[in-house]
Amino acid sequence: MNISIIIPIYNVSQYVERCLTSVVNQTTQETIECICVDDCGTDNSMEIVENFVKNTNSKVIKFKLLYHKTNKGLSGARNTGIKNATGNYIYLLDSDDEITPTCIEDFLKIIHQHPHVDLIQGLFIQDSPYMNQFKNKRIPSYTEDREYIKEALLDYNAIPICAANKMVRRELIIKHNLFFKEGIIHEDNYWSFFLAKHVQSFACNAKSCYIYFVNPNSIMTAINVQKETIAYKTIIQDFVANLDPFLLNKQKETIFYLLHKAIVSNYFSDKNEKYQIFKSFYTKCSIIEQLVLRFWFCKPQNVKRTHLVVKTFNL
Repeated sequence: MNISIIIPIYNVSQYVERCLTSVVNQTTQETIECICVDDCGTDNSMEIVENFVKNTNSKVIKFKLLYHKTNKGLSGARNTGIKNATGNYIYLLDSDDEITPTCIEDFLKIIHQHPHVDLIQGLFIQDSPYMNQFKNKRIPSYTEDREYIKEALLDYNAIPICAANKMVRRELIIKHNLFFKEGIIHEDNYWSFFLAKHVQSFACNAKSCYIYFVNPNSIMTAINVQKETIAYKTIIQDFVANLDPFLLNKQKETIFYLLHKAIVSNYFSDKNEKYQIFKSFYTKCSIIEQLVLRFWFCKPQNVKRTHLVVKTFNL
């Protein structure tokens, strides 16, 4: 079996049947594993999933239902799916979205052409400035250029940052322990940073194949300052602790953008905590970078100072 589709299920009763229908409607004739992970929601989402699977007679899609005993969050549900998958490749699909009929078939064509590709990125159908920008980007159909791959995964505007609509070789995930960080939001940003360290080959499914819907109940549609603070603190500290020599300044630039976002958004209301986060990054920088960072830290809202820091990392 080549592909396992992972779908976390949590309070999506209004959308999940639409999502599963899009999976069953795939045009590929190759057997696909579809793993639905019950993450202990409070509505009847899983009942809808169970009835759908019971009444679906697909020779191509083989469903597997997994059940958490307690809520583990999106990252935990994805990790459970990955650990129980039998496919050579993992495809991540959110339960409030859907995929086009030829989506998986188009990914499979790329895998057949490049049998050991580590990561394939698909494009999205969503009318937003962020997603629309990728339609005009020159994303290579296939590359083994490690510098491009790492830069693209660290640059949130080079390829979509979200984990959904990415197909990843399962062996790569298992070998390098590239599971999702549990207990935080912005887990996709976290995952991409570590994914960038290990992906040796990259391909793009140039067709827009993933239909993204804005779910008003999604954790991404409302700001929870406490969760934001925990996430940014965890992400920045872990990134700083795991810097590596290859494209070091690009990694620093990524960390700086996150630090800037957290500080100007006032996620660190405690001055000491804010300084400690800043210092953890500051100590990893060169003398020149430290001088510019101190200058920026005095007035982080100043756009010119922010641009100066980024320019320094790109010298």
